[in-house]
Amino acid sequence: LQSAITNLTIESVVLPQSPLYYNESQVFSKFYQNFPIAIVNAAYESTVSKVLVCGGKYGIAVTPRCGGHGNSGNAVQTGAVTLDLKLINQVTYNPQDYTVKVGAGNTAGRAGYYLYQQSGGKRALAVGQKPTVGISGLTLGGGFGFSTRKYGLLCDTMVSVRGVLTNGTIVTATANNSYSDLYFASCGGGGGSFFVATQFEFRTMNVSSNVTMFHYYIPISSSNWNTATTSILNYQNLSYAFDPRATLNLEILNSTTASITGIFYGNPAEFQTALAAADSSGYFPFTKWQL
Repeated sequence: LQSAITNLTIESVVLPQSPLYYNESQVFSKFYQNFPIAIVNAAYESTVSKVLVCGGKYGIAVTPRCGGHGNSGNAVQTGAVTLDLKLINQVTYNPQDYTVKVGAGNTAGRAGYYLYQQSGGKRALAVGQKPTVGISGLTLGGGFGFSTRKYGLLCDTMVSVRGVLTNGTIVTATANNSYSDLYFASCGGGGGSFFVATQFEFRTMNVSSNVTMFHYYIPISSSNWNTATTSILNYQNLSYAFDPRATLNLEILNSTTASITGIFYGNPAEFQTALAAADSSGYFPFTKWQL
């Protein structure tokens, strides 16, 4: 198989004997160290198609990789071919219908940055808080982020997904065409199991007006937040009561401190009003800064 892939006339193949192999075989989580038989860096859909057909011919699994953030480490598997998509990274905004086409190799941060630039700072994607997360895994896994309570999951904003089937066929799936089953399977339930996505088309969000980012530190030692369990319960209660223009994220930083971070679609004064309404009893011992 290594010889067959090398002879496919494709952009880049990294084999175990290459000095690039160790770095190319890593994923974000250091819990995993796997050893693929080859790593293909694909820049074109035709390359994805060739590799999938070759893998099928020899009975070897092909695992796609975008950002490599998957907590299960599935992007790189021992004995498989890793199909790295980072070179398929175009971002094209359509100002007529406010959609954006995003190559499957983009990170969330890269896609968001180029969309913001191309739209004159007026549009954004419903992504999460970490810019290095791959757009593909984020979308196919659902895509929870700081806009979820207002705009839904990232997959809820997906208009179409383009990709390559295991037989090498390149298809585009929408909610209403003959590949609608593939489209709905990719709305949070796909996980890269049915085909290799190469491009997503998303509806974008209007961020031309005020957006407030907030970050609160909470001492867990306080009477109402004295354990991680009560901190999580309080966070859930606050989220439930909060204005849906805000999405909050809780992190237990250590044994003494928790933090709540989020985005509010409105100006700081509107945010303060919404916070006061959600926490009318003053139950939350915040020390704060906000942007």
